[in-house]
Amino acid sequence: DFNSKDINRVIVTHHHPDHMGLIGWFKENFNIEIWTSRSSWLTGRMLTLDNNKVMSQESLNFWISAGMPSALIEKKRLEKPFNFGDFVKKIPLGYRRVIDNEVLTIGNKKWIVKLTDGHAPEQLILYCPDLKIFISLFEQKLKKSLKVHICKLGVLYHSLGRFSVTGIVPLINKLRRTFQ
Repeated sequence: DFNSKDINRVIVTHHHPDHMGLIGWFKENFNIEIWTSRSSWLTGRMLTLDNNKVMSQESLNFWISAGMPSALIEKKRLEKPFNFGDFVKKIPLGYRRVIDNEVLTIGNKKWIVKLTDGHAPEQLILYCPDLKIFISLFEQKLKKSLKVHICKLGVLYHSLGRFSVTGIVPLINKLRRTFQ
């Protein structure tokens, strides 16, 4: 029951609808501040502009170039496309930008912010040295998988591709330097 809570801000880790999708509701009901990275807020706002009734030729061309089987392309051509805005409450104007290495006070504790480009652009990771708590969400993406992600923004990568030597090792080194 949120009505008995004093909610004054929501910290959004990244732009995906399961993380950002209710900030409009929280803003309407609690007049909260939205705290997130610039990329998360801008990407979420931009994606709410999608209102396609039919699959775009651009998406079909992308899937063809990515090697999607023609039977699957034909099936997708006939389906209603995924529209970010169909699944999220309108993302409000205005937010408070959170930046890399910023120290946030949450309750009476200090939390260090790190921005990463692993799971999503400028995803927030938070670390509280006093509590020795590290809040992130990329651990499950480190499981081996053959799944290929194809999305409207033109991102095509293997599940582990962004967490390969070129992605995860620099991130781990960055976090190690920060949190030692």
